[in-house]
Amino acid sequence: MHGHEGRRVSFRKLSDLPVRQKVWGGFGILLALMVVLSAVSWRSLSQVSEDLSLVVEELQPTMLASQDLSQSLAHAASALGLYLLAEEDSYRDVYQQSLQAVETDLSRLEQLLQARPDQDQESLQKLHGLVERFKSYENTMVGLVQNKASNLAGLSFAAEHLNPVSQQMLQLSGEMVMSEFEEEPSESRRELLNEIHQLRYTWANVMNGVRAYIAFRGERPLTEIDLYLQATDDNIKRLAAFENELTFEQDEGLNGFMELKQQFVENFDKLREIEASGRWRTDTRLIRDEISPLLRQIDDELETLVEQQRNLAVATSTSLLEDLDQDSTFISVLLLAGLLIGVLVALLAGNQIVTPILRLREILEAMAKGEGDLTQRVKLASGDELGQASGFFNQMMAGLQEMVIDIVTAARQVEQGAEQSSERVAAVQANVLEGAERTRSTAAATEEMSATSAEIARNAETAAGEAEKARAQAREGSTAMQQVAQKAQAMEAQISQLQESVDAIESKGRSMHKVIGVISEIAEQTNLLALNAAIEAARAGEAGRGFAVVADEVRQLASKTQHSTAEIRKLLDDNRHSNQTLVASMGHAAEATGTMRESVDDTERVIRLMSENVELMNEMVDQIAHAAREQSQTSEEIAHNVEVLSSKESENAEWMKASSEDLEELTRTSTRLNQVVGHFKV
Repeated sequence: MHGHEGRRVSFRKLSDLPVRQKVWGGFGILLALMVVLSAVSWRSLSQVSEDLSLVVEELQPTMLASQDLSQSLAHAASALGLYLLAEEDSYRDVYQQSLQAVETDLSRLEQLLQARPDQDQESLQKLHGLVERFKSYENTMVGLVQNKASNLAGLSFAAEHLNPVSQQMLQLSGEMVMSEFEEEPSESRRELLNEIHQLRYTWANVMNGVRAYIAFRGERPLTEIDLYLQATDDNIKRLAAFENELTFEQDEGLNGFMELKQQFVENFDKLREIEASGRWRTDTRLIRDEISPLLRQIDDELETLVEQQRNLAVATSTSLLEDLDQDSTFISVLLLAGLLIGVLVALLAGNQIVTPILRLREILEAMAKGEGDLTQRVKLASGDELGQASGFFNQMMAGLQEMVIDIVTAARQVEQGAEQSSERVAAVQANVLEGAERTRSTAAATEEMSATSAEIARNAETAAGEAEKARAQAREGSTAMQQVAQKAQAMEAQISQLQESVDAIESKGRSMHKVIGVISEIAEQTNLLALNAAIEAARAGEAGRGFAVVADEVRQLASKTQHSTAEIRKLLDDNRHSNQTLVASMGHAAEATGTMRESVDDTERVIRLMSENVELMNEMVDQIAHAAREQSQTSEEIAHNVEVLSSKESENAEWMKASSEDLEELTRTSTRLNQVVGHFKV
């Protein structure tokens, strides 16, 4: 019993606490739990951030820088190989740029490893030395490309020790051939000369084999060289068999040739030793024996450095995962505890806050369903804000009851006044509507008069424009008539000149007709003379036959001349007849031109008179248009004023209509207010 009473007293004390303290108490407990949870999460995130910072800001950049350095070294080695093969300056530039990239990547790696342990510093120093050794080969390799003699040891040796000896041998064999030309030719000497030529040919094949060996360095060139050396020895033996027939130069040349051959063979063996020892190309030897091992050593050091960073990253990740597991477990425990405390706080809040609110809501709902009974009061025994709110609510209901009584009285008075005002506004509205209708009629008539005046002004302006166009066209017609008159006068002068020219042609035609008559008479006389000459020639017999032929030709020419003269006379007669016709036509044309010029002058005078009349008409039309525009402006001003007055009347009518509607609405509102207030029980 005492336990139950103690719990009841405790709950009563709890219910007397203010709602604010209840709410803040529950939220305070949850907030404290969230602070603890946030602190643990912050510590865990700080550790994660520190570990991730180590991995992201130090380990990963170091590994990436190491990989970049490895790629730059590989690119530099590849560029070096291309430069050695192509021997072009562009590849040399790429090689040098790759070395600069290697230096840049190495500097970045050194900056990243400055604050790292001594083990990393030791690896970095060793790596730095190896990279510097690789870079030191730049001048050597570029020099080998630029100086092929220093690069190609075999080719250089052949140029210094084989080619000069071969040249001396060919020179000796050439002297042997030259000395043979001083000897008496015979069968044996011819065989000797063939052997010397064969020796030169065989030795040329030896040199071809040597060149093939230098170019390709295979077994096949060596086999060919051995065969041609054996053939050379056979040639020497056959030449030695001509011992008694050899000249002094040939004997000396053969001995020198054999000594030089022995020296050539010894030097060629040394060339083969150079090729066998791998010293044939200096750049190849350096890459094989020095640069490639150096690059492998650099790759090993980079791999070691990357492996160290990888191991450190793995260790950091493992530690990070373990810390995350521990923090996750602890946070889960805190979340479970927070959930239990939150449920407990929610139950207490529901019992101490929500339950009284629900009780107050039930009372208010009952009041709302009580047909507006303002006499009801809330009875809630509680010392918190809800109990205080119940007292305030009861005071509000008492004040509301008194206010509703006053509203009922005022609503009845407003309803009566609104009905009287509505009747008066209706009468005023009818008068305003009638005035507005009369104003609109006046405005319409004024607008119609303004439109008519404007139309008259526009037509007058159009007539003025057309008159101006007519005056301009009259001026143009007068100018054109003047030009036509001038052209007609010029044409009349040209026709007169043409008539004079035709008369001159007619005169010359008559002169030519006389000349043609003279030519016809001469041709007729020539024809008679030729006929007489032909008769005389016929009398002369054989001696005059030639003269008879000439006389006959002259007679034929005279006949043709008479015929042509007759045709020319006919043409001249036709031409004279045409000229006479042309002279008559020219006369008629001159008369017509004179008549046309007189008509043009008359037309010009008529057009000038018409232009003056049009100008006078244009001035009168301008005066009409000016008067019409002034009338139109006056009508528009009147119409505007009437429209303003009409709009004001319409606006007044609308305001009166709105006032009437407002009074009607006020009446309806008063009625509705009476109905609403009637629901309340006061």
